[in-house]
Amino acid sequence: MADWLVLESNGEELRCLVARSQSGGVEISDAAHVELPENFSTDIGVAVECVRGLIPNSGVTQTLLVLPRDVVVFRQFDLPSVPPEELPDLVTLQAATKFSTPVDEIIIDYIPFEPRAEGMDFAVLAASVERDLLKHWRTVCERVGLQLVGCTVRPTAIVETVVRLAEYNVSPLPPTLVVVEDKNRIEMLLMDEGRLLFGSNIPPRPEGTPLDGLLDRESKRAMVALAESHPGVSIEEAVLCGSAPHLEDWLTRRFPNRLKRITQSDASRANVQFRCEPKSVSFASIGWILAQENAQAPRIDFVRPRKRPEAKQWTRLQLGGIAAAVALVLIAAYVSWWMTLSGLQSEAKDIQNLASKLEMQNDGDSPVRDSREAIKTWEDGREDHTALLKHLNDLAPGTDRLYFTSLNLAPKTGDLKIRIKGSGQARTDDDVSDMYRQLEGKGFVIRPKAMNRGTKDPDYPISFELDADWTEERPQEEPETEA
Repeated sequence: MADWLVLESNGEELRCLVARSQSGGVEISDAAHVELPENFSTDIGVAVECVRGLIPNSGVTQTLLVLPRDVVVFRQFDLPSVPPEELPDLVTLQAATKFSTPVDEIIIDYIPFEPRAEGMDFAVLAASVERDLLKHWRTVCERVGLQLVGCTVRPTAIVETVVRLAEYNVSPLPPTLVVVEDKNRIEMLLMDEGRLLFGSNIPPRPEGTPLDGLLDRESKRAMVALAESHPGVSIEEAVLCGSAPHLEDWLTRRFPNRLKRITQSDASRANVQFRCEPKSVSFASIGWILAQENAQAPRIDFVRPRKRPEAKQWTRLQLGGIAAAVALVLIAAYVSWWMTLSGLQSEAKDIQNLASKLEMQNDGDSPVRDSREAIKTWEDGREDHTALLKHLNDLAPGTDRLYFTSLNLAPKTGDLKIRIKGSGQARTDDDVSDMYRQLEGKGFVIRPKAMNRGTKDPDYPISFELDADWTEERPQEEPETEA
């Protein structure tokens, strides 16, 4: 494990610590914190001075960043079963309809969930952060001599800590409610099978507001998320991170005999040693450090998000080595053949007979080769549906005026390139009509369907259907000139 400098923001203060690899484990030291200036996120100069005054003179430059839950947007949605290498592109396409901010202004990473049965759709929990915010942090780190190599959000880092320290003896891990108190904020998480499923903050409450009511409200939201993602199961255990008597009392009443308690000192179970006060180190920072090597829970990383794997590129040196090896093989084969031929003149006739047999066998294999060529031609002509989805997104960019609840693509037949059928919700009838006109202008043949007003989604009350064919983009007609 390398040495790391960890910066963590909880929205109210900035924390810093140094983690060094030590004989198979990690040693945490130099923990410090400072209140965030009001204009920290907007004034580079203020942010640079704040970070410069906080970081120790440790010589460690590789920096891991932990962002607060408030600046990250989570969305959960289902996707059809696709090869793993196509999943990042499909998540980005679906995110264009789920996030209100355009996808080119945000960075997206996600946590995949395994399908409940073979052939079923599977769910992903997508997280987004604004590109400008991450650029702000990267610039701050560069100006103080640091290199930003990882960036996560508090809930996923806390899940890593819980999975490591809560001592589970079953697999997969049961649905677990996690509660953490950090300064004046309470954070409630739900993990299922060791993956983050739900996360929320309970901000400082007004004087006299009962805490139990706020906790009950957030726990009900967590149960709704679990019911949608994993029907038929319920929250089986609870974990309290830290020492908070009022939270422990509420959890004991809600989960009798099913409550686990962990503290920062329990990190010794994961070979973590402290050269500072353990309570000064957050559970999120501990989890983000441990996740850098052999992570136990799927993580979110906006600096290293999941992407389609790049095709292997052969370098000139590699190609030259291959060519040289082939040349040596050919030379060796020729020398061997020449020596054998010159020393065995009496077997020339046998060799000629063998060549004739091989030629006859080669002619007999001709139908097989022709069949292979026909199959390859058919495979090369197949449409890439992921590419078609990308092209469809380019033709009709995402908008927050409507969204689709289903979208089906039929294979091409004859001159028809693709047939699209789907349904969705829109804010107004005009939004659907605008989409029809936009698609028709790009070469689609639209079969209009009736639009209905319902109560399924109050913000998008208009239910609509899309039934369209696409051959190719319409060529622009040349304007007629007067004689």
